[in-house]
Amino acid sequence: MNSNGAGLEIVGSDSATINNNILMKSCSINASQTRIVDIIENQISNGTNISTAYVYNLNIIKNTIKKSNNGIHIINSYNVSLLYNQISENNGYGIYTISSDISESLTPTFINIKNNSITKNDNRGVAIFSYDSVAIQNNLIANNSKNDNDAAGLYVTQANTTKIVNNVIIDNIASQNGGAVYINTKNSLCFVNNTIYGNKASNIAGGVYIDLSETQGTINIYNNIIWGNDANICKDLFLYKSSGIVNIYNNNFNEFYGSWSSESGNINESPLFIDTDNNDYNLNYTSPCINAGSNNAPEMPESDKDGDPRISDNIVDIGAFEHSTTIKHPADTNQDFIITQPEFNTYNQAWRNNTDWQTTQNSVAADFLTRAGYILQKGGRYQNTGARKPLCWVPVE
Repeated sequence: MNSNGAGLEIVGSDSATINNNILMKSCSINASQTRIVDIIENQISNGTNISTAYVYNLNIIKNTIKKSNNGIHIINSYNVSLLYNQISENNGYGIYTISSDISESLTPTFINIKNNSITKNDNRGVAIFSYDSVAIQNNLIANNSKNDNDAAGLYVTQANTTKIVNNVIIDNIASQNGGAVYINTKNSLCFVNNTIYGNKASNIAGGVYIDLSETQGTINIYNNIIWGNDANICKDLFLYKSSGIVNIYNNNFNEFYGSWSSESGNINESPLFIDTDNNDYNLNYTSPCINAGSNNAPEMPESDKDGDPRISDNIVDIGAFEHSTTIKHPADTNQDFIITQPEFNTYNQAWRNNTDWQTTQNSVAADFLTRAGYILQKGGRYQNTGARKPLCWVPVE
């Protein structure tokens, strides 16, 4: 379906699926008072957004939302999953979600934001209010701004439990506190294996501001790179009114303020990314963050931001990306560092058909296909330099 101003609205249904539409010029998707809503693979732009209210199970997957007034707006929904969306260049927020009217109900509220790209939004990348459980995993949150308040990248407040893992949060700018991240959690927080770099705040904490004034549980901060951020007070990590149990292990940061219950293994050295000018936040082979993390980090996932094994050399690395030179190109199905013509043909056909690839369970990306073709043109043999995919795979002539 192509729509240019009409809009899609669903009210009072048992279930609904909205998929494969192109919507633009104030033509929004609105769903409310519906038990199950799936919004999948739509292209939304130019004044259009996704807006939902009072949905029990809400799944927003593989949509592109660009150059609209706002991105995704969710009110009072219980089980929310936002997966594999591209949300960029919106005049307002990228994602805004609140569950205040139902937060005291007997049914817990949960939101999972995973594998999204949330960039260049003018009123925060992500804002989450009053959920029982929050999981933020494997996202890129970059180049967002907030001109009148805290947190340009990620803002989480009044959550009972919060898990923030494997995210890359870079180059966000806030006018007050927490350029990249501002968190206020009631019970527990796991902040594990994130890369927070190049963010700015006019007041406190260009990187991460954690408000512990109402926290009674455990705060675990493990294996993060929080580096190269800027603020008037405390550039990287700021803990406000520490309470409960605060554990800070095996992180890399430059400026830190606050108190903790226990800490060990933290370092203060340049992480030596491969190429920040070209957004490559993989670790150079000389990085002090390689094999410098803690394998005992709570909620540490089995894979890194790219989906590669989280521990490649006995000890986990610090940051969102695990350094490895052994990962093969997905087109190389027999995993021998050679891309053959039949392998490329099969990979190319999957891209043409927009089908999930057998080794990744995701559709083939155009830049990965181009890289495979380039390697084949150079003879098929290649190596992995450890850089950002797909540029890490280079021909061996």
